[in-house]
Amino acid sequence: MGGISWTYVLGLYIPLVVSLSIHEWAHAMTAWVLGDSTAEEHGRLTLNPLPHLDLIGTVVLPLMILFSHSPFLFGWAKPVPVDPTRFRRGVKMFPGMLLVSLAGPFSNLVLAFLFALSLKLCDRFSWGNDALIQGLYMGLVLNVLLAIFNLMPIPPLDGHRLLPPAVQRKLLPFSGMIFILFLVAIWRYQGILGVPVEFFTKGILRLVGLLV
Repeated sequence: MGGISWTYVLGLYIPLVVSLSIHEWAHAMTAWVLGDSTAEEHGRLTLNPLPHLDLIGTVVLPLMILFSHSPFLFGWAKPVPVDPTRFRRGVKMFPGMLLVSLAGPFSNLVLAFLFALSLKLCDRFSWGNDALIQGLYMGLVLNVLLAIFNLMPIPPLDGHRLLPPAVQRKLLPFSGMIFILFLVAIWRYQGILGVPVEFFTKGILRLVGLLV
């Protein structure tokens, strides 16, 4: 494994899978609250990771990144099916889809705060060992990364819902190519996400009192 331990791999990979699953569940739950049960009917209104797994985004790519000694880890799950025409009366399609889309990154920010709060409790009461502390910290960083990554206004990421509907429609035919180019840019220039991830990670740690 080239010096990479299973503890390191699982300590990063398990929080990634759990965080991606909660991200997709948040999409499904928000759509359900707005009146669309499509995700529920497809078995996606669940915290079980298996229905959310994407072969490339949740398995192949993250493991390749881990085994390549990259300091950055990210991935994605299968998109939750949403039918905005099934939103209940009074919920317009554009704001409804915006809420559904933002629910995913918001769930990652909540998870990031919970990981940071857990770190604070471990520090306050001297709980856990080095492996636990490292796992909690990486869970914090991963969720900050997932939130920022998904808020990028790049189709098919959640952030593209922030764009006007007319722009979304124009970009849709090129979404696959745009996304691939975006991933290549991240791989080549990791500071694209590294700088904001570090900034917000430190901000959350300050919020819970672990940094001054």
